[in-house]
Amino acid sequence: MSGWLLSFVGIDDNSDAVRDLNFDPGVYLFGGWEGQIPNNYHCKDVNANGAIDNYCLTGLNYYFPEDICRTWIVSSYLGLPNDGVVTTNSQFLTVPEDTIMAHRHHLFAPSESKDYFALLRGLDEPSEKGLAYKIDTNSTTKGFITFQRNMNPNDVDLFEVDIPRHSSFSLKLLANTSTGINLIELLNDDLSQRKNTTNMYGVPLIDTLEEGTYYIRITGTATNNSYQYPYTLTTTTTLIPPSSLVASPGDKLEYYDVVVNENRDKAITLTNNASNTISVSNMELTGPEANQFAIIGSTSLDIPSLGSADIIIRCNPTDTGVISANLVITNTSTDAPTISIPLHGVGVDSATRRLIVSPDISFNYGNVTNMNSRIKTFKLKNTGSNAIAVTGVSLTGMNIDSYSIINPPNIPFYIETGEVAQVNVKFLPTDIGVKSANLVLASDADNASPEHTITLYGNGKNSIYTGIYNTIVAYEYWFDESYSSNVYTEVTPQQVFTLNSSLSTTELNTGLHQFHFRAKDNKGKWGSVITEVFYKLPLLPAGTRKIVAYEYWFDNDYDGKESVNTIPQQIHVLDSAINTGSLSAGLHNYHIRYKDDAGSWSSIVSEVFYKMPVVSQDERKITSYEYWFDNAYSSRISTAVSPQLTYTLNSSLDASLLPSGLHNFHTRFRDDAGQWSSVVSEVFYKLNVTSAIPNLISEYRYWFDMDNSSMTSVSLPTPVNPYQLIRNITVCSLPIGSHVIHFQFKDTRQYWSSVVSETFEVISPAAPSISPAGPISICQGNSITLTSSSSSSYSWNTGETTRSIEVSSEGEYYVTATNACGSSLISETTSVISHLRPVAVITGMPNSIIGEQGVTYSTDPTMSNYLWHVSPGGIITSGQGTSSITVDWQSGGDQAVSVSFNDLNGCTPEIPIVFPVTVGNKRSLNLTVFLEGLASNETGMRKARNESGEQFAETIADKITVELHSSLMGDYSNIRFSTGLIDLDISGNIVTDIPAIYHDPYYITIRHRNSIETTTANPVSFQGEIVEYDFTNSINSAYGNNLKLIYGRYCIYGGDVNQDGVVDGSDMSMVDNDATSILRGYFNTDANGDGIVDATDMALIDNNSTGIIRAKLP
Repeated sequence: MSGWLLSFVGIDDNSDAVRDLNFDPGVYLFGGWEGQIPNNYHCKDVNANGAIDNYCLTGLNYYFPEDICRTWIVSSYLGLPNDGVVTTNSQFLTVPEDTIMAHRHHLFAPSESKDYFALLRGLDEPSEKGLAYKIDTNSTTKGFITFQRNMNPNDVDLFEVDIPRHSSFSLKLLANTSTGINLIELLNDDLSQRKNTTNMYGVPLIDTLEEGTYYIRITGTATNNSYQYPYTLTTTTTLIPPSSLVASPGDKLEYYDVVVNENRDKAITLTNNASNTISVSNMELTGPEANQFAIIGSTSLDIPSLGSADIIIRCNPTDTGVISANLVITNTSTDAPTISIPLHGVGVDSATRRLIVSPDISFNYGNVTNMNSRIKTFKLKNTGSNAIAVTGVSLTGMNIDSYSIINPPNIPFYIETGEVAQVNVKFLPTDIGVKSANLVLASDADNASPEHTITLYGNGKNSIYTGIYNTIVAYEYWFDESYSSNVYTEVTPQQVFTLNSSLSTTELNTGLHQFHFRAKDNKGKWGSVITEVFYKLPLLPAGTRKIVAYEYWFDNDYDGKESVNTIPQQIHVLDSAINTGSLSAGLHNYHIRYKDDAGSWSSIVSEVFYKMPVVSQDERKITSYEYWFDNAYSSRISTAVSPQLTYTLNSSLDASLLPSGLHNFHTRFRDDAGQWSSVVSEVFYKLNVTSAIPNLISEYRYWFDMDNSSMTSVSLPTPVNPYQLIRNITVCSLPIGSHVIHFQFKDTRQYWSSVVSETFEVISPAAPSISPAGPISICQGNSITLTSSSSSSYSWNTGETTRSIEVSSEGEYYVTATNACGSSLISETTSVISHLRPVAVITGMPNSIIGEQGVTYSTDPTMSNYLWHVSPGGIITSGQGTSSITVDWQSGGDQAVSVSFNDLNGCTPEIPIVFPVTVGNKRSLNLTVFLEGLASNETGMRKARNESGEQFAETIADKITVELHSSLMGDYSNIRFSTGLIDLDISGNIVTDIPAIYHDPYYITIRHRNSIETTTANPVSFQGEIVEYDFTNSINSAYGNNLKLIYGRYCIYGGDVNQDGVVDGSDMSMVDNDATSILRGYFNTDANGDGIVDATDMALIDNNSTGIIRAKLP
């Protein structure tokens, strides 16, 4: 690097730093002879032994040290593999010869530029707190705004400065407008902002700082040449001498917990830094609980020059709760004639020991190079009323060999109230990997007894970085000490491997076990073993466990637990008042656990609560309040109010006696039990009263950043007070990035207010977005509204120019939006899909009768949101909302059933789906029956005869009775309807009417004067206007297959003359008697119906009797 450049950026090119960080000859980094070092350096003595050695020195490290921050070098803003400065392959400092000051690849590669300014991009100041450059309190530092990794232009530079004492601190930055700086900030140690400025022209930012660590953060936006314009940062620190009279402690005197009606004394030391004696003329206690503090000794005294005196203040609480007051010291010093010190304590009803540990729960040491160490100090503070005895400080856990306690304290040791003890724990890893342990503190503290545990974490890492990352190629795991049963698995090579798999533990017993895991890299090296402890639960009976009981107790009183049984349930919500009458007021622990129906207890759930002192059983009400200004409690104003639960203080308060300036307003409220609330305080500023004429706002002005030359002023038409500024302000002329807008307001007295500033971002105009008013999938015939995001004007691809358009056809839509600055951008395309409407039909009985119930109608079952309608003659009795309904018809005539629904796309039919139904007033029953006795051929039956010829006229073969029997199980004997004797046609047809009230399924039974009673095989549905049944076409038509095949037709068995349900000897006896008499006519004994009782009738009965023909009924 050339000397002129080093000088330009404020670097001494002859310094020891340049000598040691350069790669040639690189004695400091890589070893060599001091005699090789050129003579231009101020000093050649690398090992600082007072001589120029002629033997080979050992270098710091052959490889590039990992703890030197490697930063991005290459900038690829041209979109090429290199930018003409540095090739992408050389973007990291990785090879052994690389150093901070020179990179061999950069300097000697023929394809790379020798632009040394470009190389400075690799020297960017860190943005992380842990890497922040430390600068002196009075110093000048140069820096650059440059691109970050991946061409990120947002650069943040962080500097650390340590303030040794109470000081005035000045921060001044000088830069060119091309430097790219946007903001300069002064930060606290936690990086919270104290002050900021955008001034880059040497105007200082000034603050008063106490002793401690602070940070300076410079934020900027890099450009292609911003690194050519470095900024200069100048810090100036002036110690502020102490006041003539200083109180210690001066910010607050804290008593912490004090037992009620007991004393605690604390001292305040007054030190005289003046050259003359200072007299304390008076000391007094003020504030709401001043009576619970006391000054021990004289309230006036003299303090000689450079001398000191102790003042003893006693805290003596008379009740539980927070108490506060102020000690006001009046003295003869010129710079601090009045000193006010807040006093604070908490009254408790019994002794307390409260241990506050910081850090409290866990601490992460971060990455620490192996064989190096990092120390953390843990602070133990007692905020209770009595001393805490610490009886143990120890380390436990898996990796305690990586942790140690520095100078372990003698055990036991005691921490008095308000005191802080320290425990220092060192983390020193010896190999890579995460190391964990526990810091265990044993004490008699109320909130940390018997032990308080802090989890410690740290990660050991290698000290050598080679630029080549190994990859994980396999892993293995095992349980407990059974390494011989390890499970080995190869994986795809990868730098980071996550094991997310179910592992079998069937071979393990119930109880506590260890799971061990380690991974292997591509060089065959195994990582350290990671071990986790787990508990294998016993196998419980199948089914979901239910809670059957619970128990709870307070603090450590498990023997006083309350056990409660509950009805078995999977989820139990405990919503009950718990009796705490036996507990004292103060802090307590509540513990609860649950038992399931397998007898297993859950883990314990614990909560901390504070029991308040009992003041009354009634709800407290506010009865009065008092307020005062500053420390003048003696001048307080007390006001009584009507008792009420909530009181709003809304009143004008007299502040006429207060001088102009900053003041405090204090108020508190008292309830009907005489208890005062805590004090509520607010700060306000009393203005000078210059005129009785109201002061109004008449004008305002605003400007951006530091450019007040383009200030905009606006006069109000009518002066007002207050004035609320609501308006759109155009920022079209501002570049993209962070900006500050400044406002000032002028009153009618011609005074301008202080400047009010707000930071805002100007961002690249965003393409408009389209918001549909609902799903972009519509049904044929419907429409949807598409609305653009807000802009100044709009142009849709449909030709419309409104912000919203109505779309009813399928297609792709986009909008071009133009903003107030004239920029036009096109939105992404929104696709609207149009779906055809569904088509479906209704199925069911088109004919029914009045009074028919439960008639079923159905439609397509793949739809949703079904809504059925029937005409006034019917009532829907079930199925509304489904694809199938049942209807009771109550009126005759032309009726209709209709339905609407949605398909999978949410569409409904284009026209309603209607199903016409004709409803009559009766039901026709059509049966086909053949009788064995009258069967003559395949097409018909003979007509029954008497002594003179045919018994019945026309085509009537005989008379039968039709019965409807109940279809309920075991209820067949219940005859619901009987026709009486009706005609049976020679063709076997029976036609009869059935009243409409009979609409259930029935068994149909046929009775004939000398045939077997025969019924249908199954109940027959009586829905619809016509019911048909054929006994002749199948043997299965009759119950029990009780039919006989004659001439290709199945016939009802004959021969049951006496109608007892069986053809047997009793029927034969009756026929035999009438045959002996040669009886002629229409008689039951005439089994074949030929008009004469003779041997042919006996033959029919004999055949059926032999076959044991009998009635078969359900």
